[in-house]
Amino acid sequence: MGRAAARSLAGIFRGVSPPTSHDGERIVLEAVESGRLDAGLAHVLGDRLEDPDARRAVMEGAAESKRLARGDVVTVSRNVFIPLTNLCRDRCAYCTFARQPGSPEARTYTLAEVAEAARGGVATG
Repeated sequence: MGRAAARSLAGIFRGVSPPTSHDGERIVLEAVESGRLDAGLAHVLGDRLEDPDARRAVMEGAAESKRLARGDVVTVSRNVFIPLTNLCRDRCAYCTFARQPGSPEARTYTLAEVAEAARGGVATG
């Protein structure tokens, strides 16, 4: 689907009514087949993620897109995370590591602690 057509379709969906589950599935299928998803259509799909059918279509499309691009291979990063501090001003809901400035648990690690983390990373390969 070309950009103009995608913008037109996104505009139609925004201006008239939410896309049906069938429309959402068609958008996802076309995105998987073409390897591209227009930003306007991505917003249309994003607005529908509370609908279980739309969410399922997006999740299945993402899985199929990944499978087509990379196959069924799962990769693992062997990087070692060596913190210098656990201070952070961000408030990411998923992070269990960072502490806010002023927290009694906030700290900056010593050079000896950093060196020990590096030696542990080397020892584990």
